[in-house]
Amino acid sequence: MARLLHDLRRLRMSVDGRFRTLPPPRGNHEEIHARLNTAMGSAKAAGRTLEEQERVAAEAAAHYASVAEAYRLRREAVESVIAGPSNASQSALSLAGTARRMHTLAADRETTATAHLAEIRTQRERVQQLISDLLKAQAQLRLAVTVEQSRARLDGLGGPSPTAAPGPGNSFDEELREATRLAREAEALAELKGGWA
Repeated sequence: MARLLHDLRRLRMSVDGRFRTLPPPRGNHEEIHARLNTAMGSAKAAGRTLEEQERVAAEAAAHYASVAEAYRLRREAVESVIAGPSNASQSALSLAGTARRMHTLAADRETTATAHLAEIRTQRERVQQLISDLLKAQAQLRLAVTVEQSRARLDGLGGPSPTAAPGPGNSFDEELREATRLAREAEALAELKGGWA
């Protein structure tokens, strides 16, 4: 029995050396867990909205690219006619001017549609990165809870262990602050979801 207690104390000291400080109280864990779940739900909803918007924007960009190409071919065809050896009629010149204007307009629309598609893709990447960060934060939170539970079991079996006051050097405080920051960022992005619709 003495040997078992000795081994337990050594194990507890090893855990103390690895993690150095105690995690914050369990109540804080539960609050942050709830915030992370809410933030994850909002981020995933925003991601689904942006996915649909990207599909529509990609179709619009492809459509305007096709229209711009068609008007380019028409403009070139008309310009090749009026550049011929015979004198171009006034109607041919007018048609050429119209073809140039239509091609310019279609090219401008294509540029706008392509820029809009790029913006939506950037927003989707931001949301996907946020979801990845939230998953990491959830994993960190689970680790903090597991360590707290393991430490409590060790304390119950092997006697009291030294504790450290929470402070700037507390790695669990840092992880939970990061998790809270990610949750707040997700909530802010979720508020912008109406602007993405």
